[in-house]
Amino acid sequence: MKLIYIAGPFSGKTAWAVHCNVHRAEYLAAQVIERNCGWFPIVPHSLGARFEGHGTYEYWLEGTLDLLRKCDAVLLVSGWELSKGATGEKLEAERLGLPVYLSLNDWQRS
Repeated sequence: MKLIYIAGPFSGKTAWAVHCNVHRAEYLAAQVIERNCGWFPIVPHSLGARFEGHGTYEYWLEGTLDLLRKCDAVLLVSGWELSKGATGEKLEAERLGLPVYLSLNDWQRS
C-alpha cells in the first residue's frame, strides 16, 4: 500500500481554529480512504491534536518531516500556502522528488 501524507495548516489563533484545521485534514484523508485505491493517508494533524501543548514546535516539525520522508506522495489541504509548516513540507517533498498534489482532484487524475 502506498502512503500519502496530508499536509495543511494545523495551528490557529483559537482552539476552535485548530479543531477546524484538524477536521479539514481528516476529512481529506477520509476521502482518500473512501476511494479504496491502495493509498493509506498519514495525517499528522490527528497526532498533534491529541498532544497539543506537549513538545516544542521544532519537535513536531522534525517528527512530521520524518513521517513525510517515509511517504510516497503529499496531498495538500486547501489553504496550505498560509501555513509555514505545510509550506516546508511541500518544499521537502519536492526536494525528495515526491509527487505533490494540490487537491483531491489533482491526485485522482494522476
